[in-house]
Amino acid sequence: MTMGIAAGLLLLGWVGGTFWFLYRHGAALTLAWREPMLRIPILVFESDDWGPPGKGQVEALDRLGKVLAAFRDQAGRPAQMTLGLVLAAPKKGVAPKDWDCGEAIETVGDPAYDSLCQTLARHAKCFPVQLHGWMHCWPPAVARAAAADGGVASTAMRVAEEGYHVLPPHLQTRWADCGSLPCRAIASDEIRGEASREARFFLEEVTGGSPVVVPPTFVWNDHAEQGWAEAGIQVLITPGERLETRDADGRPTGFGRRYYNGESLPTGLRTLVRDIYFEPSLGHQAGEVARILRQRWLEGRPALVETHRFNYEGEAAKESLGSLRTLLEEVVESTPQVEFLRPMEILNRLDDPAVLVPGRLRPRIWVRRIWAQWRLRRPLILTGAILWLGLAWLVSFGAQKGGMVGEG
Repeated sequence: MTMGIAAGLLLLGWVGGTFWFLYRHGAALTLAWREPMLRIPILVFESDDWGPPGKGQVEALDRLGKVLAAFRDQAGRPAQMTLGLVLAAPKKGVAPKDWDCGEAIETVGDPAYDSLCQTLARHAKCFPVQLHGWMHCWPPAVARAAAADGGVASTAMRVAEEGYHVLPPHLQTRWADCGSLPCRAIASDEIRGEASREARFFLEEVTGGSPVVVPPTFVWNDHAEQGWAEAGIQVLITPGERLETRDADGRPTGFGRRYYNGESLPTGLRTLVRDIYFEPSLGHQAGEVARILRQRWLEGRPALVETHRFNYEGEAAKESLGSLRTLLEEVVESTPQVEFLRPMEILNRLDDPAVLVPGRLRPRIWVRRIWAQWRLRRPLILTGAILWLGLAWLVSFGAQKGGMVGEG
């Protein structure tokens, strides 16, 4: 009798725990199931912060282009690295209060950047060009911060020669006014208008520009999405969630909006998730990144790898190029079926039933996706809901493998 009561209580606890887990985390389970599941490995590098300011990037891009072109997938496509382009920067000696003035800025369309545009055209097979932003900041916010802090004012004067990365991280945000912390919201019509204006300039003035946007510091909102879409942008690169502002400590924060690969938004934009980081100059190792790539492919996801311009210029360039070469060598040797694709091509694959995981294998991929989320592991175990994951895993056994990476 006592054993029966104990068993009943355990069963009741398990059922209750399962319902609690579904209540708290059901959205994450649903998103993991809805996201298309690829049975082919796809890789693209995504590099940001190219364009104004700076003339030394031409040599850096030439070196990068040669490394990428040396590696081909089975279809003969070279390795791909998208370039997130900043369109404008202040001229030397211009104070932040004048960064909105036309004669005080230089753009990627000016003669000074003809050599950059020629280099992009020369390596067009390796370098899809994407929109990053008109500037890598919200100029009125930088002006306000500079007026209040002499140190910020001095740093801002270095942007014209050294680049936006010299600014404090919160001031590199474009779609929130971070002139003071916590950040202030920018008027919705102002954001929408500026997003539309920068997208139109990009699509009309940058030869070969892809209709893809990467928000600076991954802070943006609905109004920016609407402006980009109205101007012709089709694809939004995300880190898997939307961060809309920065808190009192300058840390990006959001409101719970999450994205998955291939999602169609109300604005008409479609999303891709970029959540792998490869910054060789910051100590990221090729071997560790290769391990994460394999994990993404086992999850049925494309691998979008973030890397920044600063890795490939100056003293860091030689070592970073060597690390990139090592990573590509490991990828083509260990995963010869890899496909080097651009974001628009990745979306086409996500829509192609011929390269998606067949029905009975889907639970296995779904389990991998859930277990990969660290925030879910503890509640899965404590509530006993992990038993349902185990059952889903067992259901997929006996199914035809379908060519998943790493599976026999």
